[in-house]
Amino acid sequence: MIIKEIISNPQKFFFENFGLKQTILKNTFWLTLAEIITRFLKFILIVYVARIFGATEYGKFNFALAFVSFFAIFSDLGIPQIFVRDYGNNEKRDEDFYNLFSLRIFLIVITIFLILIIAPLITDDIYIRKIMILLAAFSLFNSFSGTFFTLFQAKQKMEYQAFFQIMSAILTAIFGFFVVFKMPSASNLAHSYLFASLVTAIFILLFFYLRKMPLGFRINKAIWKKYMILSWPLALTGAFLAIWGNVDTMMMGAFGQITQVGWYQAAYKIIGVIFIPASLISASFFPALSLAFKESRERFIKIWNYFLRIMIFLAVLIVIGGLVLSSKMINWLYGSEYFPSILAIRLLLIMAGLSFASLPFSQLFILLNQQKKLFWI
Repeated sequence: MIIKEIISNPQKFFFENFGLKQTILKNTFWLTLAEIITRFLKFILIVYVARIFGATEYGKFNFALAFVSFFAIFSDLGIPQIFVRDYGNNEKRDEDFYNLFSLRIFLIVITIFLILIIAPLITDDIYIRKIMILLAAFSLFNSFSGTFFTLFQAKQKMEYQAFFQIMSAILTAIFGFFVVFKMPSASNLAHSYLFASLVTAIFILLFFYLRKMPLGFRINKAIWKKYMILSWPLALTGAFLAIWGNVDTMMMGAFGQITQVGWYQAAYKIIGVIFIPASLISASFFPALSLAFKESRERFIKIWNYFLRIMIFLAVLIVIGGLVLSSKMINWLYGSEYFPSILAIRLLLIMAGLSFASLPFSQLFILLNQQKKLFWI
């Protein structure tokens, strides 16, 4: 039936929403396409960066990136997930988006100030501080674009999000490879990331202008307060996840173990690629689960059980396959200089498997409006 629909009218199937299964498949297709292209291009770029820069220069870039990524949660605070969850039952959708937009801008500005104030306390290295500032600006434009991705997700129009994600990845790859082969340095690589994110943000604004889609700036304290109250457990959860994901690299960098950061991040980047299926499946299922939760308990349980089975299967597959092939992966991708990464990737693979299996339960807490319990977990 679905194959018939794709063959008979592919444009309608891939660019319109006309059924639950079709919408999930359409969104999964676009997010999968975007994530595969994005992760592939960035991963190939990073592999070349690691090989050409060497572990020490590569470590400088990743130390700065981990520091900036640690503060990214303050520009988010879990608000986009609450917006997507409540979008379908909200009569004042545009008004809420205007306030979401203005609130995110405010949070982004606060985040940049935090980065600028704390960076000198983390490292005395002026060169690394410069990279941190460049990547902070990169993070700013990424967060700005992410606000519009939230609207695309709420409308279940992931094809728009996919287009801009792919554009950003292509621009990053073009500028990044130019830097790697012509002007190899961590600072210049940070410049290339910044420029790609800026160009992407400009094109998103042009898209909204040309499509005459809702875009405005509102400051309604009641709406801001509503989202802050609902999202604070997610914000604190995100803060702990940011610590969990970045504090290791930040500690090594702060203690001057820059080369070790390069080795560790070489392993971590492979784990990032492995997480692609989890992020794709989760993003595709969440809107459908949210809708089913409000309409039919039986349909919700059916969809959630399907989600859980997929994640457990992937967890087992990735852990076993990764442990067997870990040493070959490091040698093939990075070379003998990065052999100290082998033990790190084996430990991180076990972490990835556990994360895969637990993800459906994390989403369930959000759908049940139990963000506080998720925070304590």
